[in-house]
Amino acid sequence: GGHLGFTKTFLKIKCRYYWPNMLKETENYVKSCIDCQTRKHPKQQPAGLLKPIPVGLPLERVGVDVLGPFTKSDRGNVYIIVAMDYATKWAEAKAVPTATAVETAQFLIDQVVCKFGCPKEILSDRGQNFRSRLVSELLNGLGVRTCYTTAYHPACNGLVEHFNGTLAQMLSHYVSTNQKDWDLYVSLTCFSYNTARQETVKHSPFYLMFGREARLPVDIALGQDHGGDQEAEEVLRRVQQCRRDVIKIIAQSQRRQKERFDKTHRYVEYEVGDLVMVWTPTDR
Repeated sequence: GGHLGFTKTFLKIKCRYYWPNMLKETENYVKSCIDCQTRKHPKQQPAGLLKPIPVGLPLERVGVDVLGPFTKSDRGNVYIIVAMDYATKWAEAKAVPTATAVETAQFLIDQVVCKFGCPKEILSDRGQNFRSRLVSELLNGLGVRTCYTTAYHPACNGLVEHFNGTLAQMLSHYVSTNQKDWDLYVSLTCFSYNTARQETVKHSPFYLMFGREARLPVDIALGQDHGGDQEAEEVLRRVQQCRRDVIKIIAQSQRRQKERFDKTHRYVEYEVGDLVMVWTPTDR
């Protein structure tokens, strides 16, 4: 039949044959054609509705990822390990020579646990370094729940993926022509990001973490002070209210994203034992 779809196939058969239930059987046969399913672009909406990641208190949920490889720096660094708090958008980043399980575990200890304590949950992709026995046992021992993104779908950890692009773009403005000094600017670039106001939540990650704006070199030069003499209770009250407002803002943004996404997708419920096709994207 040339794989021309149900209608053309059925009309060609109808002119020559007849049997009971031929309409339904032809439809089922065409729908189950492996070649058509793997080669043709589906006409129906993609399956699956959007399920936003809930946002809680600061450092309850931390996303981690590896950015690179980059040109090998003069200090031998090739990758950047990144961590980001889902509530405040506070980012941590460190240049490393290899993205092994040992490097990853050391990063989590130094940049996350020793600075802020143990998060409740860490979200990562399915990279071997994150799923290694070393990292799994470390996080399990610290009482941290590990979650992994769906295979071939890094958008599950979209907050970190978006920051990766921002970090790479920021670094590109400072590196030299030979691109071997990029690792010197990772900490400074990360600090610049953390002290910049986020349009969605109307505050900087630094403010949401510490209850005040960072004291920058320009503030010292201008003799400005960001409320260093305020009472601790007043600072605490203000930052707690601010964090509650941020959670509401993020929740509203997620609802709008879900409404837009769900308009172009359909709900599908699978049963145990159902046969399904698995889509594997190709690298470009």
